[in-house]
Amino acid sequence: MRTAKQLLITVAVLLCSTVASAHDFEVGGIYYEILSESDLTVKVNVNYSNSNEVVIPETVTYNSKTYSVTTIGEYAFRRCTGLTSVTIPNSVTTIETWAFRYCTGLTSIIVEKGNAVYDSRENCNAIIETQTNTLIAGCKNTII
Repeated sequence: MRTAKQLLITVAVLLCSTVASAHDFEVGGIYYEILSESDLTVKVNVNYSNSNEVVIPETVTYNSKTYSVTTIGEYAFRRCTGLTSVTIPNSVTTIETWAFRYCTGLTSIIVEKGNAVYDSRENCNAIIETQTNTLIAGCKNTII
């Protein structure tokens, strides 16, 4: 017979395992989830690279297929406190909720010119949804 404490621990472990991000493959410390095999699109799910500068690629290759990186997933870079710089490619058209939550070390955010959905105009060090002028993520040096 299990004690109440053992049952609570078991439930906590089960809940944590169901909340964990799903991913299909890893390239350079960044884990990706395949969104569509027919469109060959993926999203960044988790960043485990120890780099303080991350350049998200426009494409990644896995199993001889080249996928376009179109999405940065919910909480993908959460608590990457050592992350100081991130560059987002033109291919990213969706940034999910809290993708950069608690990235307290960020000093540089760059959205590549020509991105159809997001920008970091005039080197503002932020991610702005262009159409609505909504601030998606900022950093220590954000200029509004």
